[in-house]
Amino acid sequence: MNKESANAMLKILEEPPADTLFILLTRKSHAVLPTILSRCQLIRFGCVPPEQIDATLTIWFPQVGADQRKQTVRFCMGSPGRAAWLIEHPAGEADAVAETLWSLAARGDWPALFPTFDALASGNDYSACERLFLSFMHRIRSDVLGKAGLTENYFTENESRAPLGPGQAEELYGICQHALNSLSARGNVPLIFANFLFSLVEILHGKKQQAH
Repeated sequence: MNKESANAMLKILEEPPADTLFILLTRKSHAVLPTILSRCQLIRFGCVPPEQIDATLTIWFPQVGADQRKQTVRFCMGSPGRAAWLIEHPAGEADAVAETLWSLAARGDWPALFPTFDALASGNDYSACERLFLSFMHRIRSDVLGKAGLTENYFTENESRAPLGPGQAEELYGICQHALNSLSARGNVPLIFANFLFSLVEILHGKKQQAH
């Protein structure tokens, strides 16, 4: 909601119709007006256990095999809704492409990055792009949990790259979320990828990249 629609919602919350219960859902409570939050009872939902998501997927998608369900549970980060989306939007080569991009960015290998960038940007496939950025986010979370010594069932350590430095995980997660938001708004795919790759290399190398 923009500010105007949020204020309209506030008026309804202040003077609700009789026998009415409003349920507001958001993934970003910090973006909701404080005046609205102050009139709500906040209920936070944690991650659903992996075995419960697997059982749910068995019911929702009986045609999906055990291996695919297991992979989906790993990537859904505790969300049954995200798990369903991942099955309905198969990864294809997204996970392998994400790993390749990460390795090239870590080396700062721009000559090798550009062909991959061109192939991704020319497709304008929003679902494939979204899956790619989700794969990046999975790897970031995996790295953080691995460094913390946690044994969360949803994530596994990514042994193919060095651990992230202090603050890097938060920055990387932020650029992934920004890219996903831009995709949701149907932004320009080549521009989204260009901004993401420049930011990715800058964060991994700790310095600004010069445009040529």
